Amino acid sequence: MVLVAKRENNTKRNYLVVNKYQGKHIPVNPVKALEMFSALAGLVKQRYQGERLLLVGFAETATAIGEALAVQLGTDYMQTTREQIEGVEYLYFSESHSHATEQKVVKNDLDAVILGARDDNLPLAPAGCPGALPSAAMEAGPDAKPRFKARRIVFVEDEVTTGNTIWKIIQLIRQEYGEGLNFSVASLLNGMDGNAQARYRQNGIDLVYLVKTDHSKYPELAKRCKDDGIYHKCQPLPENLCQPSRKGLHQPFSGNPYYSSCESKDKADSPFPYKLGNVSQPSHENRDKPEEGIKEGYLYQEFSVSGHINARRLHKGAAYQEACGKLWQEIKGKIPFGAGQEILVLGTEEFMYAPLYVGQEIQKMGCRVKCHATTRSPILVSQGLAYPLHERYELVSLYDKGRVTYLYDLAVYDMVLVITDAEPELGRKDNFPEEYGQGIDGRRESATGKEKDFPEKCKGKIDALAEPGKASLCNAIYHSGSRDIYFVRWCRE
Repeated sequence: MVLVAKRENNTKRNYLVVNKYQGKHIPVNPVKALEMFSALAGLVKQRYQGERLLLVGFAETATAIGEALAVQLGTDYMQTTREQIEGVEYLYFSESHSHATEQKVVKNDLDAVILGARDDNLPLAPAGCPGALPSAAMEAGPDAKPRFKARRIVFVEDEVTTGNTIWKIIQLIRQEYGEGLNFSVASLLNGMDGNAQARYRQNGIDLVYLVKTDHSKYPELAKRCKDDGIYHKCQPLPENLCQPSRKGLHQPFSGNPYYSSCESKDKADSPFPYKLGNVSQPSHENRDKPEEGIKEGYLYQEFSVSGHINARRLHKGAAYQEACGKLWQEIKGKIPFGAGQEILVLGTEEFMYAPLYVGQEIQKMGCRVKCHATTRSPILVSQGLAYPLHERYELVSLYDKGRVTYLYDLAVYDMVLVITDAEPELGRKDNFPEEYGQGIDGRRESATGKEKDFPEKCKGKIDALAEPGKASLCNAIYHSGSRDIYFVRWCRE
């Protein structure tokens, strides 16, 4: 199920457990991912029959798992987040081992579900408008502990190592709402040692998981990683495409959009000809030869779909599934899927369940589908056959132009469908990543003081100045060899 990778420049925890079937870092058949999530949902259902549950998925890697459980179990769901939501209060906690330590959960929604402010027969308040709590919840006075219906909060994770992060948020919730709640952790993997498990048991925190793992050897496995994979820094400018970003790459970018190679530390001039699912990268022998029928530039189409439910806010799993069904119907009506096509469906950062759902539906049409997502996790890549990740694309985030995000192991597909809940970008901000600044400035002003034009092949498609995140991602897809790109925004109610 999993392989061990090495985190980049992380002294608190040098390894990352990479799940081959989760649909995050490694491209996966969406059915396999959803079947794995369903197996965990079955354990949770069996353990807590008759209880009212609130599921809380952890950003960014467990958001699809949590949503899948909420869909199957018919429960309330929300997720933690690192993004900003206007008009709400948060409970903040830290994930100390992570590359991005600050986490938060919307307090207004916890109030609604814990204090009994929610009537299941009424729709949820719109995002940003949590509504007033019922007087009965606070009738003992503002200084009294709130009264609420007994319920269980289940935190959903892909893997639990020490349990420290979940322990922090449980203590925060107990301080805020009192001791009357029950807590559980549901995870695909559980790597907690005996002391950590004993602490949870003594505090009445239940553990449900698919596989028990021993993480004691993982730090040593990560140390063995050879940092000899392929790295690309994908600037937003179409003329720059994705240039090799590591000093150790001795071969310059050849200009071929299909392959950028590096010199192996074990065997000189031997790029790794890996295969991802049914899609193979071009071999070393033909990587510099133009392929017949390749169009200059790429076909790019974008459209928006309404009916979005923000998974960072409290909602019913059934409602989200219904919304995903409507999303798929609109996508199916606008994109020509042909049986036998190789298709990649990409999610973005915390937004993962809807792309998996759509990928599953596309597969029913006779296509071969893979799903994975961009991520904030900087992970070293290696040519090692036993290592999970081999090629890394460094991108500008769709959610924050000041943030770097990553995508791993792109291959060549007949079509790439990006589905995101990121709002349209509003142009360059002052916090635009410094490492991309020179390229943007060079694009803005020529020697004559006039703005340069894009190359003819990309004209009229993406304005890199206004939408650097989208341009950066599309350049990565183009560089990997795929030519037909559809970009779907699902961020409107």
